[in-house]
Amino acid sequence: QVNKATLGLALLGGALGTVLALPIAGKINNWLSPRRTAALSLMILSFVMPLLAMVPYAGFVACFVFFAFIRTMLDVAQNMISTGIEQSSGVKVLSRSHGFWSVGLLLGTMASSWAAGQGITPIGHLAAIGVFVFVCALVVLRITPEMSSLTVARSSGNTPTFIRPTRGILLVALMLFGLAIIEGAIYDWGMFLIRERITTDPARAGLLFAFFTIGMGEEQP
Repeated sequence: QVNKATLGLALLGGALGTVLALPIAGKINNWLSPRRTAALSLMILSFVMPLLAMVPYAGFVACFVFFAFIRTMLDVAQNMISTGIEQSSGVKVLSRSHGFWSVGLLLGTMASSWAAGQGITPIGHLAAIGVFVFVCALVVLRITPEMSSLTVARSSGNTPTFIRPTRGILLVALMLFGLAIIEGAIYDWGMFLIRERITTDPARAGLLFAFFTIGMGEEQP
């Protein structure tokens, strides 16, 4: 029972959680190791996701900030794992890993559209996803190499949290800023556009949204 402005404010919690996590994500990964950070992050997310459908508005915003915070820890961990595998094996896997992320996004979108079409409640839907994600965390612990076998460079304890960016970094950030606006608009509001202008059927809307995820997967070599 919230309007779009209030919902947009809640979605801003995702960006806030990411900003809060990025300055310390590297240090936490170095402390726990990327392998343990990735598995622990998945376990935490598996419990947070069902809460998003159970708590009132204020609780949703708080959970969304926390969700984005932990997800950012996971993003850094998985990139460090992929980079370490590249350095130790000489095989380029980072871009391929991002491609599989997009494949997962496609499969998740299709599964969600099916769940919506079957009338499954959000709590039941997110609880089932939580169980699946928890199992994924156990798989990560089993198949991911130990930190000692990865040649990921550790940052020293004296490394400052904030470093003044160079001109090149600022130009890259400017480019990513524009891309993030476009991608974020589709992620956050694409489903509302489809439901309001094209079809009100949740299953068909989910399938249409899946075409965006196909494009995301195709861009990864």
